[in-house]
Amino acid sequence: MDGEETNPYEVREVALRARSRGEVFAHLAGLIDADPAQVVAALERREAEGDTAVGDGVAIPHAAIPGLDRGVLVDVRLDGAARWGAAPGEVRRCFCVLAPEGRHDTHVALLAEAARRAVADPGVGVRPRRRAAAARTQARCGLSAPDLADTSTHARAVR
Repeated sequence: MDGEETNPYEVREVALRARSRGEVFAHLAGLIDADPAQVVAALERREAEGDTAVGDGVAIPHAAIPGLDRGVLVDVRLDGAARWGAAPGEVRRCFCVLAPEGRHDTHVALLAEAARRAVADPGVGVRPRRRAAAARTQARCGLSAPDLADTSTHARAVR
Protein backbone atom coordinates (compact mmCIF):
# COMPACT_ATOMS: atom_id res chain seq x y z
CA MET A 1 0.00 0.00 0.00
CA ASP A 2 1.54 3.33 -1.00
CA GLY A 3 1.35 6.64 0.90
CA GLU A 4 -1.55 7.85 -1.21
CA GLU A 5 -3.72 4.99 0.04
CA THR A 6 -2.93 5.43 3.75
CA ASN A 7 -2.90 9.22 3.76
CA PRO A 8 -4.97 10.53 0.83
CA TYR A 9 -5.06 14.11 2.06
CA GLU A 10 -3.44 16.62 4.33
CA VAL A 11 -4.80 19.19 6.76
CA ARG A 12 -3.41 22.69 7.07
CA GLU A 13 -4.35 25.22 9.70
CA VAL A 14 -4.01 28.91 8.93
CA ALA A 15 -4.93 32.22 10.52
CA LEU A 16 -6.03 34.79 8.00
CA ARG A 17 -7.12 38.40 7.75
CA ALA A 18 -9.75 38.66 5.03
CA ARG A 19 -12.93 40.65 4.72
CA SER A 20 -14.61 38.78 1.87
CA ARG A 21 -15.05 35.32 0.42
CA GLY A 22 -12.97 36.36 -2.60
CA GLU A 23 -10.04 37.34 -0.38
CA VAL A 24 -10.24 34.00 1.43
CA PHE A 25 -10.30 32.08 -1.87
CA ALA A 26 -7.38 34.07 -3.29
CA HIS A 27 -5.28 33.27 -0.23
CA LEU A 28 -6.24 29.58 -0.26
CA ALA A 29 -5.37 29.30 -3.95
CA GLY A 30 -1.80 30.30 -3.15
CA LEU A 31 -1.40 27.55 -0.56
CA ILE A 32 -1.67 24.53 -2.82
CA ASP A 33 0.21 23.14 -5.79
CA ALA A 34 -2.32 23.99 -8.49
CA ASP A 35 -3.13 26.87 -10.81
CA PRO A 36 -4.46 29.63 -8.48
CA ALA A 37 -6.91 30.89 -11.12
CA GLN A 38 -8.39 27.39 -11.50
CA VAL A 39 -8.70 27.00 -7.72
CA VAL A 40 -10.56 30.31 -7.31
CA ALA A 41 -12.76 29.58 -10.35
CA ALA A 42 -13.68 26.11 -9.03
CA LEU A 43 -14.56 27.46 -5.59
CA GLU A 44 -16.63 30.31 -7.08
CA ARG A 45 -18.47 27.86 -9.39
CA ARG A 46 -19.37 25.80 -6.33
CA GLU A 47 -20.61 28.91 -4.51
CA ALA A 48 -22.79 29.74 -7.52
CA GLU A 49 -24.48 26.35 -7.09
CA GLY A 50 -25.28 27.10 -3.44
CA ASP A 51 -23.79 29.15 -0.66
CA THR A 52 -21.40 27.08 1.48
CA ALA A 53 -21.91 29.20 4.60
CA VAL A 54 -23.67 26.85 7.02
CA GLY A 55 -24.50 29.45 9.67
CA ASP A 56 -23.09 30.20 13.09
CA GLY A 57 -20.14 31.97 11.40
CA VAL A 58 -18.95 28.83 9.61
CA ALA A 59 -18.46 28.05 5.91
CA ILE A 60 -17.37 24.82 4.25
CA PRO A 61 -16.40 25.71 0.68
CA HIS A 62 -15.34 22.76 -1.41
CA ALA A 63 -14.39 21.97 -4.97
CA ALA A 64 -12.69 19.44 -7.23
CA ILE A 65 -9.44 20.90 -8.55
CA PRO A 66 -7.97 19.81 -11.91
CA GLY A 67 -4.35 18.75 -11.63
CA LEU A 68 -4.31 18.49 -7.85
CA ASP A 69 -2.44 15.35 -6.79
CA ARG A 70 -3.64 15.15 -3.20
CA GLY A 71 -6.63 16.46 -1.29
CA VAL A 72 -6.26 19.31 1.18
CA LEU A 73 -8.43 20.53 4.02
CA VAL A 74 -7.52 24.07 5.02
CA ASP A 75 -8.85 24.96 8.47
CA VAL A 76 -9.02 28.77 8.38
CA ARG A 77 -9.48 30.93 11.45
CA LEU A 78 -10.34 34.45 10.37
CA ASP A 79 -9.24 37.30 12.62
CA GLY A 80 -12.54 39.06 11.93
CA ALA A 81 -15.72 38.50 10.00
CA ALA A 82 -15.73 38.00 6.23
CA ARG A 83 -18.72 38.69 3.97
CA TRP A 84 -19.58 35.37 2.40
CA GLY A 85 -22.60 35.65 0.14
CA ALA A 86 -26.34 35.41 0.37
CA ALA A 87 -26.41 33.78 3.81
CA PRO A 88 -27.21 36.05 6.73
CA GLY A 89 -24.30 36.94 8.92
CA GLU A 90 -20.62 36.65 8.25
CA VAL A 91 -18.03 33.89 8.37
CA ARG A 92 -15.33 33.70 11.03
CA ARG A 93 -14.25 30.09 10.49
CA CYS A 94 -13.81 28.31 7.19
CA PHE A 95 -13.05 24.67 6.49
CA CYS A 96 -12.02 24.61 2.81
CA VAL A 97 -11.98 21.26 1.02
CA LEU A 98 -9.91 20.96 -2.14
CA ALA A 99 -9.98 17.50 -3.72
CA PRO A 100 -8.36 16.12 -6.85
CA GLU A 101 -10.79 16.05 -9.76
CA GLY A 102 -12.46 12.63 -10.00
CA ARG A 103 -11.48 11.56 -6.45
CA HIS A 104 -14.95 11.49 -4.91
CA ASP A 105 -13.76 9.24 -2.06
CA THR A 106 -11.21 11.84 -1.02
CA HIS A 107 -13.74 14.65 -1.42
CA VAL A 108 -16.21 12.88 0.89
CA ALA A 109 -13.48 12.02 3.44
CA LEU A 110 -12.41 15.67 3.53
CA LEU A 111 -16.00 16.89 3.96
CA ALA A 112 -16.40 14.41 6.83
CA GLU A 113 -13.20 15.72 8.43
CA ALA A 114 -14.44 19.31 8.03
CA ALA A 115 -17.76 18.39 9.65
CA ARG A 116 -15.98 16.56 12.47
CA ARG A 117 -13.81 19.60 13.17
CA ALA A 118 -16.77 22.00 13.07
CA VAL A 119 -18.77 19.92 15.52
CA ALA A 120 -15.85 19.02 17.82
CA ASP A 121 -14.47 22.54 18.28
CA PRO A 122 -16.41 24.37 21.01
CA GLY A 123 -15.06 27.67 19.66
CA VAL A 124 -16.87 27.16 16.36
CA GLY A 125 -20.29 27.53 17.98
CA VAL A 126 -22.17 24.95 15.94
CA ARG A 127 -25.58 24.81 17.54
CA PRO A 128 -27.25 21.57 18.66
CA ARG A 129 -29.73 21.66 15.76
CA ARG A 130 -26.80 21.84 13.34
CA ARG A 131 -25.18 18.91 15.12
CA ALA A 132 -28.39 16.94 14.61
CA ALA A 133 -28.50 17.94 10.93
CA ALA A 134 -24.87 16.89 10.53
CA ALA A 135 -25.65 13.52 12.11
CA ARG A 136 -28.55 13.00 9.67
CA THR A 137 -26.30 13.90 6.72
CA GLN A 138 -23.59 11.55 7.97
CA ALA A 139 -26.15 8.74 8.27
CA ARG A 140 -27.37 9.34 4.68
CA CYS A 141 -23.73 9.13 3.51
CA GLY A 142 -23.23 5.89 5.44
CA LEU A 143 -20.86 7.49 7.96
CA SER A 144 -21.09 6.82 11.65
CA ALA A 145 -19.50 8.78 14.48
CA PRO A 146 -16.59 6.26 14.61
CA ASP A 147 -16.11 6.71 10.84
CA LEU A 148 -15.74 10.44 11.41
CA ALA A 149 -13.29 9.90 14.23
CA ASP A 150 -11.28 7.60 11.96
CA THR A 151 -10.89 10.31 9.30
CA SER A 152 -8.46 12.08 11.60
CA THR A 153 -5.99 9.25 11.05
CA HIS A 154 -5.74 10.41 7.45
CA ALA A 155 -4.72 13.88 8.57
CA ARG A 156 -1.24 13.09 9.84
CA ALA A 157 0.33 15.91 7.85
CA VAL A 158 -1.17 18.74 9.88
CA ARG A 159 0.69 21.96 9.19
